[in-house]
Amino acid sequence: MQEICIYEKTLIRLLSGCPSLKRLTINSDGSTITDIGNFTIVDLFECLPVIEYLSIWFYIVMFFGPDRLPKELPTTMVHLKYLCMIHICFHHEYGLRFLALLIRSSPNLEKIKLVILEDMLFEIIVTGSYTIKDFSNIKFEHLKELEILNFSNEENELEFVKLMLAKSPVLKELKICFLSDALDKEVELEISKIILTSHCASPVVKKTIVRG
Repeated sequence: MQEICIYEKTLIRLLSGCPSLKRLTINSDGSTITDIGNFTIVDLFECLPVIEYLSIWFYIVMFFGPDRLPKELPTTMVHLKYLCMIHICFHHEYGLRFLALLIRSSPNLEKIKLVILEDMLFEIIVTGSYTIKDFSNIKFEHLKELEILNFSNEENELEFVKLMLAKSPVLKELKICFLSDALDKEVELEISKIILTSHCASPVVKKTIVRG
C-alpha cells in the first residue's frame, strides 16, 4: 500500500480480514491516513499474526497514538523474519522507542533494514528520553543481516550499530551506507574504523561500508 487515502478504522478492518497475510508494505508519510476512532499501533499489529515480511514508514506511528506506545506488543510477532523501517529518525521523540518496540516483539528477525531520515525532510525534530540503553535487554539470536542507509553519525546511530554487533551472535553481514556529502572524508574514515574494529559476537560477520 503506497500513498493510499484511507481511514484508520478502514485500514484496521482491511488487515484484520487477512489473517494469513505474510507480506505487507505500507509506504505513507501519514498524510493519506485519516484519524478516526481510537486505534493504537497495537491494534495495527494485532491484525498481523503470521506476518513474515514487513516494510513500514516511521510516520505511521504518529497516527496510531504515539504517546501510548507500549514497550512490548501483547502478541509476539514470532513469524516476522524481515523488518524494513523507512524514514526512521534516531533523535525523534518516538524514533528509538518505535524501533525498540518492533525489534523486542520480533524475536526471530533475520534481517533488519533501516533507511534513516535526512534532517532536511523532517519538519519537527525532538530528542526524546528513549535512548540506546533501552535496547540493552533485547536479544538478537537469529539476526543474520543488518543494513542501514543514510548513515550520518547523528546521536545514537553509531552506538546502535556497536550494540547490534555485540549482541548478534549469528550475524553474517553488516552494510552501512553513509548519507552522501553529510560527512567529510576524515569523519567517515574515523567512523568506519570504529565500526570495523568494534567487538562482534559473531566470528563470521562481513562489514561493508560505502558512501551513498
